[in-house]
Amino acid sequence: MTLTSSDILKRLADTIRNDIGPAVSDEYTRTQAFMASVILSKLSKQLDLEAAHNLAEEADVEELKLRLQTVLSDSPPSVQYQLNNFLQQSHIMPLTSLLTALHEWGVNNSEASDALGLIRPVLRADIDRRMEIAT
Repeated sequence: MTLTSSDILKRLADTIRNDIGPAVSDEYTRTQAFMASVILSKLSKQLDLEAAHNLAEEADVEELKLRLQTVLSDSPPSVQYQLNNFLQQSHIMPLTSLLTALHEWGVNNSEASDALGLIRPVLRADIDRRMEIAT
């Protein structure tokens, strides 16, 4: 039987939480053992969700790229430059420079506002995925 890295971390966390921690008499050390089990549990969950989260992020980014190209077709050169940089990426984080360029262009501009409206749900979904690991 071969265990995944996630399963190994889960078992280690359970062993520390249920066997090692309670056997330690020193309160500080017992607390540290409990916190180690919590951290290992979080790492295990992160490994479990990593593939699904990466696929979801890639899908969100690809859809966003298509929609932004349409909305920002008449944007100024500074926005076009940042959009072109983003179009070459496969992750959400490079959106930062594009967001800055859109805000500098002006949120009262309808194209900039429409683009920001497309970006916000993608950023929210990314935060939700990150929070899924934290809970």
